[in-house]
Amino acid sequence: MTRIRNKKAFQFLMVLLLIGFVASCSTAPNANQPAPIQTAYNTIKSAAIAYDAVMSALGDLDRQGKITLNQKAIVLNYGGKFWRAYHTAVDALYTYKQVGGDGLSLDSALSTLTAALAGFLEYSAEITK
Repeated sequence: MTRIRNKKAFQFLMVLLLIGFVASCSTAPNANQPAPIQTAYNTIKSAAIAYDAVMSALGDLDRQGKITLNQKAIVLNYGGKFWRAYHTAVDALYTYKQVGGDGLSLDSALSTLTAALAGFLEYSAEITK
């Protein structure tokens, strides 16, 4: 019964995070920032919040002994990929803000970030089934 409750709570958390992530990426720009910069900032911030929340939930499951060592290693691998993509996106946003440009590097970094987050979330959902 506890496992089912934990699974449902985790799935509910995942749905809320994804809704929040999508909503924050499409919010109106801050009056002080051009739309692409604010959108990129919202995307990066939301991805970090989603990652942190899910990783905390997985840490709780790990402490309860509900995640195997192999699953933990795979989660940490996905987590490492996410954080590398996160830092790349932060650097790309900083560079875009400082020197401008066509935004292709920023778009590429954000695409990599969202793909890394999607992989992390997908595997996280899979191991909590």
